[in-house]
Formats: sequence, structure tokens, C-alpha cells
Amino acid sequence: MFRSIFAVLFAALGIVPQSQAQDYPNKTIRLVAPFAAGATLDILGRIVAQNLSESLGKPVIVENRPGANGLIGSNVVAKAAPDGYSLLLMTPSTLYASPSLYSQMSFDPGKDLVPVSKLGNTDFVLIAGANFPASTLKDLLAMAKSEPGKRTMAHKSLTAQLGVEWLKQIAGIDINTVSYKDASAAFVDLTSGQLDTLFEPVPSSIAQIRAGKVKALAVAASQRSSVLPSVPTVIESGFPGFDTSVEAIIYAPAGTPKEIIAKLHGEILKIVNMPAVRERFAQLGMEAVTSTPERLAEAAKSEPAKWSRIIKNANIPKIN
Repeated sequence: MFRSIFAVLFAALGIVPQSQAQDYPNKTIRLVAPFAAGATLDILGRIVAQNLSESLGKPVIVENRPGANGLIGSNVVAKAAPDGYSLLLMTPSTLYASPSLYSQMSFDPGKDLVPVSKLGNTDFVLIAGANFPASTLKDLLAMAKSEPGKRTMAHKSLTAQLGVEWLKQIAGIDINTVSYKDASAAFVDLTSGQLDTLFEPVPSSIAQIRAGKVKALAVAASQRSSVLPSVPTVIESGFPGFDTSVEAIIYAPAGTPKEIIAKLHGEILKIVNMPAVRERFAQLGMEAVTSTPERLAEAAKSEPAKWSRIIKNANIPKIN
């Protein structure tokens, strides 16, 4: 009787008893992926979930909850019990930019979620049609400055939009931004010459680049892409600190016991370092990279201010 009373009390307070942490896991774990099934990060999550199921001895299922730039799925996990059975696969750039983009949010990313482990990175690349006269970022910027307001740069996601606006700000260029809902339409316009440039993730661009249908001008990362080693970074082109790499990070609700976080991180670390997993990541255009929960939490402290500054300077209106 007393055990049941304490169990109800712990649940109400969001506390996980030590015994439960020691027995973890003893039931199915759900990994919420706040994007459509088949997306690169969704596939990534399923690779990790399958291996995590095998290593933990309990099912780990991927649950797709797309919408509102990932906030619908993120909210589900932020409000879940902090017991290690609800996890989130999300990109921090989107997560920490959201408070500056939405006038109302039902959760606080910095207070309601804690990082568990990083899975990997993928980079954005600035591409142009094969016949576009510019072959480098410097060429493009020279064209944009000589023809203010005449050139175009497109995006199809929140992170890409912020990357475009950041580049415009630091380069001091007047270039028209174009928003697309899907990459296929953007690639049609790019290859036909209706669109000048597109800021797009490497995984969804690499096939077109290799086929010669589009050309890569610069990679927006701290170092060159392993799948595009001949393409210089935006940093190499003269803009220090420009890095919009998409990080795939698993989060848990705040208050999840440190023992559970540590166990999950340890298992994920083993999985990401498996040669077969690293090879599969590479096929998706992802680089397998891990980091500790402590380092991820420290890095997250500067994210909101960075994206808030970019959003404010770009005069991006808030979403109601």
C-alpha cells in the first residue's frame, strides 16, 4: 500500500525513484522524431533505435510527430515523465531559435529538455545551377554587390532560412530570399536558371552535385565536408565562425535521473562508433560525431542569443 502511495506521489512530482533508475529499462522506449518519415534524421533515428533495442534488450520505437518546425514533437517529450522512456531526436539550431520565432511556446527548450547524446552532424552547402556564372562564394558575393536586389538565394527549412539571413548580414549583400516547401521544386528552378542559389543540406544535394546538375560554391561548416572535400567552407571564404551544421542530438525531459542519462549515452556512444553504423551514416551524408551530455549542455547556453540576434537583424516576424 505504502509503495503504491509513494509511486503516485513520485509520479505527480516528476521524480523517478532510485530503484526505477537501477531497473531501467523495463519497458518500451519511444524516440520521438519531429519530422516526416523518410527524412534523413528520421532514418538516422531508426538506425540508432534498432541498435539501441538490441543493446538494451527492450523495444525502442520511433514515433513521428512532424509540424511547427519540430515543436509539436519536442513538446510531447518536454511534457513527458522524466523516466527515460520518452526521448527526442532534434536539431539544436531549430530548438533554440524557436523562442525568438514564436510569440508563444508551451515549453522552454533550455529548462524542459536535457541532452543525452549527439549522434552526428550534417552540413549545409550553398549550391547553384551548373550554368550559373559564379563558381565560388566570392564570385557570387561580387555579383550580388554589383547588382543589388537582383540575385536570389533560396531555402526550404528554418535552419536554412537562418543560414541565408546570417550570410546576408555578415557579407553585407542585398539578395532576394525565396522560400520553398520542398526541395524538388527548388532543384527544378535551380537547374533551369529560374533560381540563382540554394542553401540546402548536403544529404539532399550530393546526388545532384555528383551528377553535375548543380555545383557547390561553399560549405557552411567549421571544416570541409568529408563527402565534398574539394569545396571550401564559408569560413575559408573570409567569414570566421560561420557554421550552420545540423547536429542530430537526443534529448530527454528535464529531471531524468543522471544514471539513466549516463546509461543511454554510453549505449549510444557504442552504437555510433560501430563501423557499420558509421558507414550507413556516411551514405546518408551524415558524419558520426558524439559528445557528452555535459558538453552539449554547455554548448547550448550560447545558442538562443546567437539565433535571436540573427532573427532580430533579419526582421523575421514572430509566428503566432
